[in-house]
Amino acid sequence: MMRWWRMATMLVVGLGVPSGLASQERDWDRLGDRIARAVEHALEQAGRATEQALQALENLELEMDWEAGAWSWDDEDAGPRVQEEFRWAGVVDAGDVLEIKGVNGPISATPASGREVEVVAVKSGRRSDPANVTIDVVEHAGGVTLCAIYPTPEGDRANECGVGEDGRNRVRRNDVRVSWEIRVPRGVAFRGRTVNGGIEAIGLGAEVDVETVNGDVIIETTGFAAARTVNGSIEARMDGDPLENVSFETVNGSIRLDVADGIDADLDASWLNGSLETEIPFQVRGRMGRRSAEGTLGEGGATLRLRTVNGSIRIH
Repeated sequence: MMRWWRMATMLVVGLGVPSGLASQERDWDRLGDRIARAVEHALEQAGRATEQALQALENLELEMDWEAGAWSWDDEDAGPRVQEEFRWAGVVDAGDVLEIKGVNGPISATPASGREVEVVAVKSGRRSDPANVTIDVVEHAGGVTLCAIYPTPEGDRANECGVGEDGRNRVRRNDVRVSWEIRVPRGVAFRGRTVNGGIEAIGLGAEVDVETVNGDVIIETTGFAAARTVNGSIEARMDGDPLENVSFETVNGSIRLDVADGIDADLDASWLNGSLETEIPFQVRGRMGRRSAEGTLGEGGATLRLRTVNGSIRIH
């Protein structure tokens, strides 16, 4: 029986059954090995992407346990949404961080007119009461963190707002949606986290770092940026060189970056179903294949890591 990779090669390359097959055994072996390595690499990347998606959900400590026939966040038959609004304002110094942590709902950040941060969070729900979801504010030495805190599921450790990777917010059977509108002063770094919702950070004047699971990401800043999503595309426009290693990662979506012409960074990019295009001078270093590339933009510097599975990467 003909080896599976030899059959696949003839189908993919479209060569049909070659003459003198026995005499070309060595050539077929080499070609088969290349195809086997490519398939192995593709499966490896898909596996890593799946692990990243599961890790993103685990890190956000979100629990979805809908039963068959149970309602969902988008249940149109559950009646009109009841809304409740939360507002907060305060001064955050340039160089400090404004951090927003949501679960269900989008985040939109735009420039503030002065030095004061302005936050409007609109809570709405159909089956669940918005009043049971609180907005906690944690002011600390490095800035301020605001979290949408959902009722703690029975038997679990209490949900709490924490700075950075700290905190806990496990959700069960709650359809409350919190939509965030943020005004960010120039020079204040912005960090946004949600699970089910897109994130926009437009016209900002410092570093931006955002993460969602189900939603697109759009960033525009004079500083540098990083973004992660699982089901969504990433579009970012930014100035300046990365001060430390940063990444743009998605599983199902494209990545489109608009960077300064004089950017100096190391590029580490990989994709599975798509391609890489760059208008910035790019010098290959290490590898350049059909699914991955390593090299330098400009003079090189901190690493710019780009990852997608189902989508293309564009740098211009």
